[in-house]
Amino acid sequence: MTDRSPPQSPFWMRALLVVSLGLNLLVIGALAGFAVTHGPERWAGRPHAASGSIFTRTLPAEERRALRHAFMSSASRPGGSQPIAADLQRAIDLLRETPFDADRFAAAMAEHSRHRAERDEIGRRLIADRIAGMSDAERDAYADRVQEALDRLIRRRDR
Repeated sequence: MTDRSPPQSPFWMRALLVVSLGLNLLVIGALAGFAVTHGPERWAGRPHAASGSIFTRTLPAEERRALRHAFMSSASRPGGSQPIAADLQRAIDLLRETPFDADRFAAAMAEHSRHRAERDEIGRRLIADRIAGMSDAERDAYADRVQEALDRLIRRRDR
């Protein structure tokens, strides 16, 4: 009696089929993701959390690195990020207390805001000093980049 079962495909052919199917699903998933999130242009100009204000984001990458280094090594930053972390821990501890004391919690948030304001002032001074060191042409080109970033923000807001 003859065996009439169909011949089995070689292993490499089945493996290639599985890999091909996986890549196709990956591409379809990426396209669906872009469609749902309105495409990459929606996210292209969006800053990540660590990049700072529009004035920082529009500086060239090497300037941003130098600015970040100057900020991190600033002698006028006593304790580095320690006060901010301590403020947050104090607020968390107050949240856990029973009974909850809203006035103490508000005071802890105010202290946290004060430390943040001090850090922001250091950052503003460093950016202003960096810009003061630019030539007129460099500052004009920088102003153009800031204007372009502002225009993108306005267009995105108006969508």
